[in-house]
Amino acid sequence: MIKNNSRGPVPKTKQQRTREGNPGRVTRHSAAVSGGNLRDTEPPEHLEGLARDKWQGLADTLAEAGLLEELDRDGLASYCLCFADLWAAVEQIKKDGTTFTTDSGYIMKHPAVTMKNDALRQMQSLAKDYGLTPAARARLRVDNEGPAETDKEAEAVFGE
Repeated sequence: MIKNNSRGPVPKTKQQRTREGNPGRVTRHSAAVSGGNLRDTEPPEHLEGLARDKWQGLADTLAEAGLLEELDRDGLASYCLCFADLWAAVEQIKKDGTTFTTDSGYIMKHPAVTMKNDALRQMQSLAKDYGLTPAARARLRVDNEGPAETDKEAEAVFGE
């Protein structure tokens, strides 16, 4: 399960919680519903062009890292569509510029600028969920059944 904790102390691992026991007798809830790791990383049928390419670039990497579950397909597809929208808007801005002049002589912002900004905002929001930014990766934690390799290495060096 993926958790994106942005405030408070760094969450303890399952092994730390087990080792410390439950001194405050706090009820611990089980992990949220997991859709199982994504096995088929083929892009959805509706993704085309740049969105499909982005999916192919991200899906394997995220699945190998254990950060992509079956339930995440639609969210990742949305991210890829936003990516394609962003670059379509950027291309339009390159072609037409950031402003245009109306029939009455007013200079206005090109609609592609708003489309680009909206796509960026949506991409940034979705990127946090998948650990696609450095800050998101720093807060991202993946719950696995066993201790991670880094936990095993740390125990070997520092003991317990």
